[in-house]
Amino acid sequence: MFGRRITFGKKQHTLGELQELMRPTPDADGVTRVFPKEIWDDPKVGAMLRDLGFNPDDPRNIRKTAEDYIAMFAAAKKRLDERSEAFNRDMTARCGW
Repeated sequence: MFGRRITFGKKQHTLGELQELMRPTPDADGVTRVFPKEIWDDPKVGAMLRDLGFNPDDPRNIRKTAEDYIAMFAAAKKRLDERSEAFNRDMTARCGW
């Protein structure tokens, strides 16, 4: 009633709780992988992933952390600043300012 749906017998999860449930956990070595190490031990699934060219320690299989993204964006900003400075020097030299 009044726009609220009540479902008896089922716990209604909040968005934060759902995000926490969906967040992958790190493996025993502390690295969070897209495909956990346990999957690689399965004869069918592990063999299929290897046939597709993946391996457990492949950089594409390791999930990036916030620190990884911060470092990646900082490096990209540094490269952009260097290119902008080089462009500005070149344009200044061409125009004779």
